[in-house]
Amino acid sequence: MKTENKKFQWLPALIIIWNLIDIAIHIAVNEVEPLRITGNIIGITAALIVLFGVARAYAPHILALAAAIVVGLNAIQSFLHGYALPMLVFIGVSVFFLLRLTQVKAVEEAEARFYQRWWIGLGAALVGVVIVSLVGQPKDTDTGAFQAQLRDGTQEVADYWRNEPIILTAFFGLDNEIIRLPPNVCRGSLGQDGMPVIFSHPIDVDTLDPEDFEVTSAQGTTSTPICTLLQPATDDGENRTALLIGEFGTAPDDEPVEVRIVGELLSLPSAGAVDFNGLSIGVIPLAEGPEIITAEVLPESLWILDREGKRSVGSGCPSEGTEQVVRVRWTGGITKPNDEEVDDVEREQYLVMVETDNGDVQEVVPFALGNLDDNDNNHDLCLDVEDEPIRVSFPAGYVTDPNGDLNPDTGAEITILP
Repeated sequence: MKTENKKFQWLPALIIIWNLIDIAIHIAVNEVEPLRITGNIIGITAALIVLFGVARAYAPHILALAAAIVVGLNAIQSFLHGYALPMLVFIGVSVFFLLRLTQVKAVEEAEARFYQRWWIGLGAALVGVVIVSLVGQPKDTDTGAFQAQLRDGTQEVADYWRNEPIILTAFFGLDNEIIRLPPNVCRGSLGQDGMPVIFSHPIDVDTLDPEDFEVTSAQGTTSTPICTLLQPATDDGENRTALLIGEFGTAPDDEPVEVRIVGELLSLPSAGAVDFNGLSIGVIPLAEGPEIITAEVLPESLWILDREGKRSVGSGCPSEGTEQVVRVRWTGGITKPNDEEVDDVEREQYLVMVETDNGDVQEVVPFALGNLDDNDNNHDLCLDVEDEPIRVSFPAGYVTDPNGDLNPDTGAEITILP
């Protein structure tokens, strides 16, 4: 078996190289995770022990223990901060290499047993990956990207606003029913209330803090959110909806009735860096259904075309046939009553009034819907006409908010953006 195992002399070096690459990638993307890096170091240390022949008799035990610790540390990391798919790949490969080297060292002086076959090691590594994925939540991999966009200016010219800053709506969307979000998004979210607050100007995310908001309930109790997010409405032009998460009251006797800005909450510099501090608005009760609050014709620079939607990235209108895009913003997230994404049934309910060149007013139906599959409060109406849109309407009873409340008859005048 010693001759056979010469084929695997490269395994310790491969383990070291693989973990160094993992560490380098984390440093390069400025996402150093201490628990994961500790796992990398443990894997490298175990490989070095084998490479230099230290504690030769205990090498299989050391390697197996290292593999178990790597899984344990990454499971804790996943539980606390969520996981991304590339993370699972690096973990799985690293654990497999460690387990395979464990098997090799265990059979140096004897024939391999059934449980020391390579595919058993592969199966065990996959079990480790499954454990890591089950204890945590998938990270929204777009979070860093959209935060970077908000900071580097690519979204600063991608929104339009009124002359005076106002709060458009605050909606008591969920009562004690927020799901558990990854801790890096919102720690302690499970079972909290959810309240989307829509602003007239795009928000500067660097000034968005939970302490900026004070929520008052019907019985006079004041509270502060535990988290404030721009997610999931993070496509260009959508950074006006802040999701407040916390304990704000209980329906129906002590619902939140007012949201007040009590800290420095600024719009983006390109929007004048106006301060929302001191503004307040009444809260739409939990039992009310979602309504359209704004409708805007998007400039072509903001069109999303031929894109598949996922999480905080909305789907696109078809590039073929789209002449205009009207973005409709609802007071809260909307789906079909069965929680599925809307489709042609709902598309056909949107009626857009357009004015022709000779002054006639007609009603048209969008030939497609965009900005889907991202769980936010925006729909893009894809129009195949060039006439000027002036108003959009939507009948009652077709979509629900996260609480399951059906929409009333709703609509809005359409703003023509520059």
